[in-house]
Parts: sequence; structure tokens; C-alpha cells
Amino acid sequence: MPKDASGTFRPNHQLARQADRAAEGRKSQPPKQPVKSGGAPPPDTEGDSQGSQLTANGDGTYSTTCDGQTTQHPTLGSALVAMAASHEPEGTHVHLHSDGMGVKMAHSSDGGESQSSDHESPEEAGQHAASVMNGEDGAMPSDNDGDEGMGMSGMSAMMRG
Repeated sequence: MPKDASGTFRPNHQLARQADRAAEGRKSQPPKQPVKSGGAPPPDTEGDSQGSQLTANGDGTYSTTCDGQTTQHPTLGSALVAMAASHEPEGTHVHLHSDGMGVKMAHSSDGGESQSSDHESPEEAGQHAASVMNGEDGAMPSDNDGDEGMGMSGMSAMMRG
């Protein structure tokens, strides 16, 4: 397994080179100026929160730290949705991931706790995502009425108009 310039093992040579280029780019940027006590933050950080951090726990679960508060999540999608909701609590956040065998979905509405579900097909996941985006409670649609489902293209059309 190849190493990058910092000595960290990477799965392949391309990722090692990419990590080296990213590290080089960080070195060339000037450090941000710290906020002085009692003063206003520099203009480029005005309004920023304390930041967020995503950590893989190594057992398939993830931790997020948002504004100093750490939360455990059962899936990566759940962690990503929670981070998005912490920065933009109004509205609905949805994350879909297909592994070729099914689709995992995580969602959160109006800054609420993220919810996760598994779907057997992209059509089923698209139908569920559409119901969540329509403001429904996020429960799995129970009746298909013989439809093949809305699918991702149908969800896109529904969201446009």
C-alpha cells in the first residue's frame, strides 16, 4: 500500500498523489488570523459557526461534532444529513447512496434528528425521497397502486415544478 508525503498509507498511488497535492495547497495558503477577544471576526469568517467534524469510528458508525456538540450516527448518510441540518436547519436534507444491491436513504427536516431507511430499488427510494421533500412525515409509502414508482427522474420533475 503506497504512502503519501506525510507517511499515511493510501489505498492506491493516485490517492497518495492527491493527498500530497492537497497538503501542498494548504501550505501555500496564509493562515487565518485569530479573532481578538472583544473584536469582530475577520470579514472572511463573519457569521461562521465553530465548524463541523466528521469521524469514522472504525466499526461502521460515525461521529459528528457540530458547534462543539458530538453525536453518534449509525450510517454515513445519517451523519452527513445531521451536519447539513446543523448548518442549515430550515428545510429538508436528503442523502441517497446506492451500493448496487439497494439504496440507503437518510433525511432530516427543519433541523430535526436524521432518519435512515433501506430500499430495494432506486424507484422505491425516489418515491420515498419525493414524499419527504413534499413535507410528508417521511414514512415509507405503504401503497404502490400498481405503479412502478416515481424514480429519480420523476422526483426531479416533481421538484422543478
